[in-house]
Amino acid sequence: MAAKTLHIKIADVIGITESLFGWNVGFTALELEFKLQEIPNAEKIMLHISTSGGDVEEGLAIYNKLCEVREAGTEIGVIVESHCYSIGTLIAMAASPNQLQIREAALWCVHKPMYPEIYYANADDLRSYANNLDACEAAISAAYVRRTGKPIDEIQAKLREDVIISASQAIAEGWLDATVENTEETVKNTEKATALKPVAFVRYKPNETQKPNNNMATNSKGESPIALAMAKLKSLATDILKISEAGGTGGSPKAEGDEIPPVNGTAKLADDAGTVIYFNGDLAIDTAVFTDENMTVPLSDGEHGLDDGRTITVLNGVITAIVEAQNEKDALLNAKDAEISELKAKVAELESTPANIQQMETMVATLTAEVEKLKKFVPDSGDSSKRSNQAIFPKTETSKSKSALDANLANLKNM
Repeated sequence: MAAKTLHIKIADVIGITESLFGWNVGFTALELEFKLQEIPNAEKIMLHISTSGGDVEEGLAIYNKLCEVREAGTEIGVIVESHCYSIGTLIAMAASPNQLQIREAALWCVHKPMYPEIYYANADDLRSYANNLDACEAAISAAYVRRTGKPIDEIQAKLREDVIISASQAIAEGWLDATVENTEETVKNTEKATALKPVAFVRYKPNETQKPNNNMATNSKGESPIALAMAKLKSLATDILKISEAGGTGGSPKAEGDEIPPVNGTAKLADDAGTVIYFNGDLAIDTAVFTDENMTVPLSDGEHGLDDGRTITVLNGVITAIVEAQNEKDALLNAKDAEISELKAKVAELESTPANIQQMETMVATLTAEVEKLKKFVPDSGDSSKRSNQAIFPKTETSKSKSALDANLANLKNM
């Protein structure tokens, strides 16, 4: 049985950053905590990294959490998919022995941490900032030394170089273990990555009076970075809850060899409102279905027709049966089959009802008596007594007997 592997994709900056376009919530330590819950008992965690770096403190938190997981017995694998710069390289250092790999067309860069910008700092402020940077560099260097086995002086020399190097050079310098085969997507991403600036920055908290006309609580759009981060984490939590309620594994992590189903599939009901339903993966039995895009309101129980002709049965918000659409010929045949079944049921009911049989027997006896009565008035050359009786029996009485016979025959045919 294949080991359960949790795949985690880090394809963003590390932490929360600000740019000309507003706040950007990248990959955070809290997001990692949520990801780890998607397959709680995973035997291996595989990180797929494509990042230009980001917040040093956030990177340290992610690295330390991965080391904690590894020390608890879970194997950590890392594949650098297109580029791994700055604090992203520290996260890669959490890989288990011989499990740090890089695509042949990927890039690598290590450098000293820095402040992104400083406003109106005096000499004391700058000395304080420098001390903070030295502390961050010492923490990062310790992880590099532990992973590579290189002396601290060599590590610090490499940090001062601050250059982007190829996969083969990174392996030759002892940063990584091996290369893996390229993919078309990797080559494209690597070409884009060459235009990115590696950055490992340290956040600082200057005196607000030294930083005029700048409110760090919001950006120019009035967006709060905390609010954006919480929105992203809420989305992750909602995904995990939906996966749990649907009884599937879903999301980004999947057991090795499994295909990752599409998320938020849609279908339209064949009702007057054209209601759209939402679901994870394929529309099949045991799939949870919802009436809102956030997938929080389950579809009502009962049968629901789809606009493609299929009919689904829902119980407790989960599909329990699906009837496929029929073409016109099949529908006509099914209607005829139903009509035949109905006629057979009526025949069986008539045959099994004693009252109907008794009524028929009574009518047959009545008909027999009428026939015998009529025989007395039919001319017969061999029987003179009958001719005599016919002569004295009124003609109207014969007509009445014949009419009664016809009526009884008609009733018998209608049974």
